[in-house]
Amino acid sequence: MLMVAIYFDWKGTNEELKEYEEKVKKACSETDDIKYKGLYAPHQRKYHWVRYLKVKDYWKWMSYSSSKMPPRDRKKLTHSEIEVFTKAQL
Repeated sequence: MLMVAIYFDWKGTNEELKEYEEKVKKACSETDDIKYKGLYAPHQRKYHWVRYLKVKDYWKWMSYSSSKMPPRDRKKLTHSEIEVFTKAQL
């Protein structure tokens, strides 16, 4: 199991962001491999937002992201950074 943090800046309106996140949630709900965990405002990062996902398999997530997630409007979602976390085995 992996946790994925997608940091991004949003140049659109809050309403447009809400609509976009609803599309992301819907796409995540259509598979058992990806769980939408929420949208947060990071305080120690240079980005406006961070979306967290819980993912069963990295390659399935990459494939699903490119085929099922809503398309990115580059005028609104200008850039992003993805960070993948694996569970520590102590």
